[in-house]
Amino acid sequence: MSTWNFKGESGSGLEQGTVSNAKKVGNAPMAQADNLASKRNVILTGKGWVRRVNKQTNSGTRRVLEEVLVAANPGTNANTGYASNTYAGSPDVQQMYLTTAANVEHTALLSNGNISITGGAAAVHVHVVFNEPIVPTSNAGTIVATAVNGGSNETFTSVVGEGTHGANNIVVFKSSGTVAVGSYQIKAQTIGGNKPFENVEAAGTDQGTDRRFANLVISGAATTTLAAGAGTTGNTFTIAS
Repeated sequence: MSTWNFKGESGSGLEQGTVSNAKKVGNAPMAQADNLASKRNVILTGKGWVRRVNKQTNSGTRRVLEEVLVAANPGTNANTGYASNTYAGSPDVQQMYLTTAANVEHTALLSNGNISITGGAAAVHVHVVFNEPIVPTSNAGTIVATAVNGGSNETFTSVVGEGTHGANNIVVFKSSGTVAVGSYQIKAQTIGGNKPFENVEAAGTDQGTDRRFANLVISGAATTTLAAGAGTTGNTFTIAS
């Protein structure tokens, strides 16, 4: 369990710092290619690293189930602990994936490794996974997919209320309409917007100096959680007829 880190990224060798950084981000354990999806609901809370699942019972009651993977709290705050400005700091982007408008993940790949979306122009949703539970503020966030073959650059905007599934750490960014046929890369970048997301336990103006807005840098390491084609510098998806 020594790879489970509770430090801030600055100076740790894991920091995102700039969008060109190619190191692992988020301080969560390194996820292998075959279990990225299983790590999406692993988050840092006041209990330590936990796997959180939101479920709904047959009677309609919503329940939050948590499996503590690494119990740890420095005793500074029961709600935040290591998930605070003093230790881990702001929520960081650790993974991304694409879905259809029906929330079905795109997993089919072309021979070059690009994510394959067939059927012509399509609505695309980009899911951005943070390493801490977050809540949206009143401000929207934006990310850009760069056109590399056909089409044109596409801007995706966060949608309040659609990112609370999983472990309350996922934000859904939607295209404004259908994305044209072509190939696109979600490159390392900084999410646009004025402080659009913040840590759940430290949210609100009454939290003072411990209020933690999300780190908006999407590093090169985070982009590689999408399937990347050979020779590409970003993460490519291809929309074909």
